[in-house]
Amino acid sequence: MKKLFFIVLLLMSSSLLGQISFYKQFSNNGYDYGEGVTQMADSSYLITGSSSSFFDGPAQAFILKLDSLGNFIWSKHFGGAEVDGGKRIMHIENDGILVAGMTNSIGVGAYDFYLFKTDINGVLLWENSYGTASWERVHDAALTRDSGVIMVGETLNTPDGEPDMLIVRTDKNGNELWSQQIGNAGPDVLHCLTTVNDSTFAIAGKVYVADSMMHKAFLRLIDEDGMMLWQDTILLPGNSQFNGICTNNTLISMVGQTNYGNNETSSINYKCNLNGVSSVSYIEDNAEVDILMGVAHIGSGSKYAVAFWYDNQYSYGEFDLDIRQYHDYMGYDVVLGEVHSIENVFYGQLISTIDNGAMMVGHYENVGIGGSNIFVLKVMEDNQNIVSSTIVESVYNLVSADIIIEDSKVSISPNPASSNLFVKSNNSGPMTFLMHDFTGRLVKTGIIGGATFIDVSDIESGAYMISFLSENKLIGKEKVVISN
Repeated sequence: MKKLFFIVLLLMSSSLLGQISFYKQFSNNGYDYGEGVTQMADSSYLITGSSSSFFDGPAQAFILKLDSLGNFIWSKHFGGAEVDGGKRIMHIENDGILVAGMTNSIGVGAYDFYLFKTDINGVLLWENSYGTASWERVHDAALTRDSGVIMVGETLNTPDGEPDMLIVRTDKNGNELWSQQIGNAGPDVLHCLTTVNDSTFAIAGKVYVADSMMHKAFLRLIDEDGMMLWQDTILLPGNSQFNGICTNNTLISMVGQTNYGNNETSSINYKCNLNGVSSVSYIEDNAEVDILMGVAHIGSGSKYAVAFWYDNQYSYGEFDLDIRQYHDYMGYDVVLGEVHSIENVFYGQLISTIDNGAMMVGHYENVGIGGSNIFVLKVMEDNQNIVSSTIVESVYNLVSADIIIEDSKVSISPNPASSNLFVKSNNSGPMTFLMHDFTGRLVKTGIIGGATFIDVSDIESGAYMISFLSENKLIGKEKVVISN
């Protein structure tokens, strides 16, 4: 009898663990953006994005690790003295963590594709950048079967100043194997990709169609060497694009937006088989702005979780986000979770979870603080009670206490200053300093020694951030106030 009771209790516990839903917020009063999420085999989560909370200035990429209930485990920051951010995060069990995003600290352009790898505890192993002297940005990424990465996005390395699609494929050590720039006149952008099988990927976004003078939703199937297997331009009415994509063994499902029939924006759902033959095309033409940003499978059947971004009569303030459940033919079932704010809410990524649920990350603007908070929203299929941000008040620390009190290798005095700053460092070699205002604009730079004066008499009064680099590594940051 005791044995039977134990089995029943175990089954009940497993059932309860399989029905985990939550909403959590993370910030340290900086500009904190949640962009990507992945789940580990132990049901913990890894989040990436960009943040100014680690150092009060231009943004760093970060990794935030949460347990299966959304509780903080650790966080680490990455990048240099300029603006860096993670967009997608991937992991290889018993190997390490890979983050794809953008960097303005290393590379050859204003912004470049950025990829770095850490061990399972977030210790940096290597980092690399990819791009041109122009501006590039990653929108999505996925692992390849050889533990490399394929990244998709856009580049402004074009004659007309309009973006082209950009694909970069690396090996497991971050070395570029190949890259492709795709596009003609007008805007051409890849927003998303999904793994169809171990050597095939579906990539989607928008392509400019000159005959219509509009951009149209675009889908292409490629192999791991970049060879096109087939492609399709979806000639929906108005300007249209795909924002999110997922697949199973038989169908590719995409969601996005179009300005069909009016000057407002409506959501689109589209499905095709693995040969590109369309099975479902659906436009949800509602009032004002309704956009589908992401899609992922939910449950053990054929239902979908969809990230629904909207600014209409039902939104709490400005743009809000819901996770909605859709059935087989992408028809609406029910709201599973919601993120409401009187300021704008922004989408990062939506994924399926190993307990047949779905997880979404993003951020929302703060009121009166000038920053933004990261959110994570976890839901289950057929949620009886909507998981809502409106009943959550606590904002948990993104930056752990040991990082906040980390000693800088550089000190500055006096602070505030009017004419000269005295910089002292225990660094034995030359240092590069970069002085930014709090819009991210570089106002002064130079190379100095370990004990040097910096003339700031030509700097306008205000608050600034000075970053110090040695051998291209960030060794310190200090906030200074100039009062001229």
